[in-house]
Amino acid sequence: MFYFLSKLLTFLIQPIGILLILLLITIVIKNHTNRRRVLMFCILLTYLFSNAYLVNWIAVKYEESNVPIKIKSNYDFGVVLTGGIILNGYSNVHLGNCSDRIWQALELYRAQKINKILITGGSKNLKSTLREETIKSKLFLIKNGVPPSDIVLELSALNTFENAKFTAEYFKNTKLNPSILLISSAFHKKRAQACFLKTGLSSDFYPCSFISNPNSRFTLIDLLPTSTALRDLDLLFKEWFGYLVYYSMSYL
Repeated sequence: MFYFLSKLLTFLIQPIGILLILLLITIVIKNHTNRRRVLMFCILLTYLFSNAYLVNWIAVKYEESNVPIKIKSNYDFGVVLTGGIILNGYSNVHLGNCSDRIWQALELYRAQKINKILITGGSKNLKSTLREETIKSKLFLIKNGVPPSDIVLELSALNTFENAKFTAEYFKNTKLNPSILLISSAFHKKRAQACFLKTGLSSDFYPCSFISNPNSRFTLIDLLPTSTALRDLDLLFKEWFGYLVYYSMSYL
């Protein structure tokens, strides 16, 4: 029940949820003038939320310090926060929107910057015990030449807090004190790294799956609303809300 309510609340504070609430308000408002004002405000927010230039500017500001680092030495473990694999029921491995995480881990392994890869978390389906996404991420790595002995799966985590918690427990149980390179989406850095630090795991961060483009130049086309911009802003709202919730619950 808590899981469902948290997801519902997260949806309602995201741009698409805010717009839906405003549209519902226009239905119940009887005063024509007030209804018109709410509707105009909804139209304005829809434009702002889906404006490619504005959303990219916000994303750049949030991700600007999260540029890929120049790794001068290798790490014992590259820890990937899920692999971004699409769960579509097919046996083959299909890469999703966040698959840059597992791809960058593979590239870092090939460059001998990380010795082993630990993938934590997986399916968002609470009834799933096998965490298919994590398992398919391992399959992707094996198909691309990574020995199974260099891949560790953590199959219990359902969120970032549990990613950090169960990863720390794994290293504690195996009596390892490894150097760690945390691999996740650039916009996820602040919350992810804080969660791992809270468990006592110090790590460097390797950002990927960027949603911003700092080299983008303004054109008149950028004034047009796009569904991609709305999706990117949804991700940022969700991340900001997640950070506030984690902070309130002392997960950070």
